[in-house]
Amino acid sequence: GMGGVRLFALSRDGSSWLDDPATFPIWERAARLGAHVIVTILYPQLEQLRRVLTRFPEIAVSLDHCAFPPLGRDPRSDAPALFSLADRPNLHLKVSTNVLDGVRALGGEPASAVEALVAAFGAERVMWGSDFCQTHDRPYAELVALARESFAGLSERDRELCLAATARWLWAAL
Repeated sequence: GMGGVRLFALSRDGSSWLDDPATFPIWERAARLGAHVIVTILYPQLEQLRRVLTRFPEIAVSLDHCAFPPLGRDPRSDAPALFSLADRPNLHLKVSTNVLDGVRALGGEPASAVEALVAAFGAERVMWGSDFCQTHDRPYAELVALARESFAGLSERDRELCLAATARWLWAAL
C-alpha cells in the first residue's frame, strides 16, 4: 500500500548516500510499486540527484524546496545546476515558501523565479508547497498570499497546475 517515500539526505559538501548503490533497492522497490519519491537535499547535491534520476527514469521524483537554490535576480544564472535538471522528465519541483523567501533575501522577485522555473520545467512539473508545518513566522493565509502573488504572472492554466493540479496528480490518493 505504500504510495511514496521521502529521502532526507542533506549534505553541505555535495556528498551523501543519495546515489550510493546500497540505496538502489529502495529506488527499485519504488519503481515496482509506482511510488512517488520525495528527495530533500541541498543545492551542492544536485549532481547526485541527476545520477539517480538518470538511473531510475520511470520514478516520479519531487525535489523538496528545489534543493534550497541560490535564486536571486537572475534565476538561471544564479542556480545553473538546478536548471540543468530540466532535461530529466521525471523530476518535479516543490517551490516552497522557503524558496520564495530565499529569492527575496537575495534581492530577486519570487514571481520572476517562478516564471523562470516554469519556463524551464513546465507547469506540470512545478508545484507550490507552503511548508506551513515549519514556517512559523506568519499565518497560513500570508503563505497563501505569497504563493498567489508569486504565481500570478503565469497563465490561468499554468497557475492551476502549479497551485493544485500537479500535486493532485502526484498524490492521487489524496
